[in-house]
Amino acid sequence: MSKLHRELWKNINRYLDSHYYYAPEYWMPHITLAIKDVDPEKLACAVSVLAGEPLDFNITLTSMAILYDYQGETGIKSIYKFYGTANNNRI
Repeated sequence: MSKLHRELWKNINRYLDSHYYYAPEYWMPHITLAIKDVDPEKLACAVSVLAGEPLDFNITLTSMAILYDYQGETGIKSIYKFYGTANNNRI
């Protein structure tokens, strides 16, 4: 994922108004579990539950989404499907 992100950043960032924290040296591959509906109580509960869990898993990536944040409105701009064998898409 990091390699893909680095290549995308290098080739398309000049066309975007991206925040520096999306730059490859700051960004980390991740799965977003919640957006906007997280309050301190829910977050504390989630962290408490996950803190004791082993978080070592394999996932298969089937797509990538490009999100937008424009004048306070957020959403999915586009989704790109990945094709190929599952072994090629594992991280």
